[in-house]
Amino acid sequence: MRLNFTILFLVLLFSSCSVDFFVDKKEDKLIGLWSVEKVTFKEHGAWFRDNISDDYLGDEFEFLPDYRVVYYDADIGTEFVGNWSVVAEKNYDFGDNDSEVEFYIEMHFYDPIYQDAFGFYGFISKLTRKNFKYHVSEPNGELSFQFKKR
Repeated sequence: MRLNFTILFLVLLFSSCSVDFFVDKKEDKLIGLWSVEKVTFKEHGAWFRDNISDDYLGDEFEFLPDYRVVYYDADIGTEFVGNWSVVAEKNYDFGDNDSEVEFYIEMHFYDPIYQDAFGFYGFISKLTRKNFKYHVSEPNGELSFQFKKR
């Protein structure tokens, strides 16, 4: 009987959590300095991914608690300051009307050299306190980043 009440309590606890609760938890895990460990690119229709980690060697992203982000591009020795947010989107499986929440990171930067804006909007496939994987769609393929917390 006690097991039934424990199970009922856990079901009610997890079903009552809002999406905002999970967004906040993801944001908390992101805050800090992250170094780029590996980057691959898969062109649409390609069988294999290309390892392009050398293009991002030494690059870092620092997510600050005030929703600013600093991107250090080691190739050109420049820091770009911008804003970040975690976005939750519901994806529906139309076969059985189930919905699943997926989490994305949206980042916007200003480039003072070229006086232009750029950004990243991508899916978080894994996020722990020590590493995360981030996938960004490009017009001709997908960039996949692996980050490690410093």
